[in-house]
Amino acid sequence: MTDAESREVFETLDDTTDIDRQLAQVNLLRIRGQFEEARLRCLKLLNDFPQSAAAHTLMGDICVDKDDLTQAVEWYDMALGIIPESVADQKKLESVRKRLKDSETADTAAMLGLPTTRPKVGMFAAAFLALFVVVALGSYFAGRQMQAASHAKEKQVVDAPIHIPGTEPTVVNRSSDQTASGIESVETPRNPTPSRVEIDRQLLGSLVPGAPEGVQLLEAMLDPRTNLVWVTAECPPESNPRDAAAHVGTHALAKIENCPLVTVRILQNGTVTVIADVRRDSVVQSEVSEGQAWVDAVLSNVWPAAQPTG
Repeated sequence: MTDAESREVFETLDDTTDIDRQLAQVNLLRIRGQFEEARLRCLKLLNDFPQSAAAHTLMGDICVDKDDLTQAVEWYDMALGIIPESVADQKKLESVRKRLKDSETADTAAMLGLPTTRPKVGMFAAAFLALFVVVALGSYFAGRQMQAASHAKEKQVVDAPIHIPGTEPTVVNRSSDQTASGIESVETPRNPTPSRVEIDRQLLGSLVPGAPEGVQLLEAMLDPRTNLVWVTAECPPESNPRDAAAHVGTHALAKIENCPLVTVRILQNGTVTVIADVRRDSVVQSEVSEGQAWVDAVLSNVWPAAQPTG
């Protein structure tokens, strides 16, 4: 290898190291909520490295955080133009496109004054069927009673009411106010509160766009008493689970306002390998933005505890 070729190889390695460092810094700005500064620095990064798929993907993540879904679609699409086989970018693009479609459908329905939820056809059908059965049974028993009464009249003439012991009607004294209040107190809520399962499902859906590459988010749960969040994710067996926990936790904090702490469970091959807390104040106060030092700074209460190096 000639000296010129050697210099070219080392310059390429330096460029790769430099762009990874800058990407990490821009991503940290995004996680801290400094979206405009992150956007400007990412644009400069794209100007210096126009063929970086990771920079295009990061720009899409920033747009998602700013709810600029149209721009996010374009950036993810450009990233796939550079690396078409990227599964992570394809999932992000599909997720954002679905959110755009849902948003456009809701806006159109609101503009036309249409309901945004499906009519409860099954419930109406069941109520109609129950009403039909009640009416049919009532008609049947009424007919039987009328027939029995007719036969009784044919056999004998009744001069006085017939008293059957044990069949006295029970009289309940109710005032008109009590009766009215009893009827009016039964009311079906028009807007039932969403269940906790539905809220957690929506939370997980909001975390999927912009999730760390190579990590699959499986579950998200919000404790309404404390605003603390649990996130379960799976990463490849060859990945560092502590590193994955740090990135998943900081990503969740960037997405969820007023959440002071995220507890992350990392699975590998279906087995829990790491459980750790990521505190918002630790992320904000961290003096480093990458590497093992950053992971150690943002993680706390880690299980299993790191073994001391001898």
